[in-house]
Amino acid sequence: MELAEQEAGGDAPAPWELLRSEHLADYEMFAVRRDRARSPRNGTEQDFHVAEAPDGVTLVATTAAGELVLVEQFRHPLRRVTLETPSGVMDPGESPVEAGLRELREETGYVAGHAEHVGTLTLNPSWQTTRVHVVVVRDARPRAEPEPDEAEDLRVRLLPAGEVQRRVAAGEIDACVSVAALALARWGAGGAP
Repeated sequence: MELAEQEAGGDAPAPWELLRSEHLADYEMFAVRRDRARSPRNGTEQDFHVAEAPDGVTLVATTAAGELVLVEQFRHPLRRVTLETPSGVMDPGESPVEAGLRELREETGYVAGHAEHVGTLTLNPSWQTTRVHVVVVRDARPRAEPEPDEAEDLRVRLLPAGEVQRRVAAGEIDACVSVAALALARWGAGGAP
């Protein structure tokens, strides 16, 4: 049964009643809370731990020559270098396009005259509140040296757009946000990166 049929027929899961919410801890990039909720199906109560973090943005940026602008960087949780779309945390009050253009400039030194917000991804809705906005830029051009944060060590990589699918399939581009953003840019915005 399709989701629309479930919604129309009342078979879709119902919201759980939130009984209480308790702040547990603050960390540099996220806070943790514990929600106590009641199941609408059987009335049982359950605790859910939730990581609260600011929304982010990721860029699918191509040059006039059709090259994809990516960044390589060492990722501490994985203990290896990854190849990803430029990404970062949104500042309070920024729109996805403003944040995207800022992150593109800071991480790569590239700028663009036009950017489009093509969609929003929920990072991991089973335990996180974070959403990642996908911004597409089709005319990126180098303007200055990158200005990474203190904790970043980045290298800009230009990849011919025709290689994207092969690199994803080979596991060379494996960050879920990058892969989902590339797919959204390709199928959601009406054109392949």
